[in-house]
Amino acid sequence: MFCRFCGKEIVDEAVVCIGCGRPVQPLKSISQSPDGIDRWSGGAMFGLILLSLLVPLAGVIIGIVFMSSNTCTPERRKQAKTILITSCSVMAFWMVVYIIAMVAVSANI
Repeated sequence: MFCRFCGKEIVDEAVVCIGCGRPVQPLKSISQSPDGIDRWSGGAMFGLILLSLLVPLAGVIIGIVFMSSNTCTPERRKQAKTILITSCSVMAFWMVVYIIAMVAVSANI
């Protein structure tokens, strides 16, 4: 592996470059869990699923944005897919309810 700052070759397990002294691995982001897997916390995931149930379009947007992101981890992509499927299912349900209601109203006319 090579340092992205000075280009010096360093061992793969290095945390700091021996050439320039800069950290070679990014610091763990706040959104990462203690096991190092980048994903939404249980509460955040529950909130996002609840949002996609109440406002399906928001779930579709969140799902598409995170699934198409190149910087997303596979774990976060999996969660985004769950949100996308949930919101699409809710949208399909409400479309069926709307169609049934329209047919019932037109049958009474």
